[in-house]
Amino acid sequence: VAYCEADHAAKPEDIIESVKITKKVIENYLYGCPDMKLDGRVAQRKEELIADARLIINKIKKLDKDNKCKDPLISPAIISKAIKIGILDAPHLCGVKAAKGAIRTMFIDGKNLTVDKNYKPVSEKDRLDRISGQPYR
Repeated sequence: VAYCEADHAAKPEDIIESVKITKKVIENYLYGCPDMKLDGRVAQRKEELIADARLIINKIKKLDKDNKCKDPLISPAIISKAIKIGILDAPHLCGVKAAKGAIRTMFIDGKNLTVDKNYKPVSEKDRLDRISGQPYR
């Protein structure tokens, strides 16, 4: 994939330019980029994302109320329900019949966060607590 693919099919010169860009990015990373893992804000956000992911995983597992699935996280029926009721949701799913598509997100302080109708951040715990278990209609 070349940098221009959103605009037009890549020509040989586009591919060559993309390779040069990629090489420069790698070179900058290896020989001059600060180690982002050492940034306290990055480490904190990583921990927030891991905690949120655990909440989502646990909510999905609870959909298997009768313990019928060996692993609910790979069960098509469970994943489908998680999408329909909004555990797994995304703004671009709005209008998709198989999905809830009701989530709103916004970048705040460099973080892509869920927001309410007033554009106030909603924690993942609060978002998941609001899900009733019934498909959105």
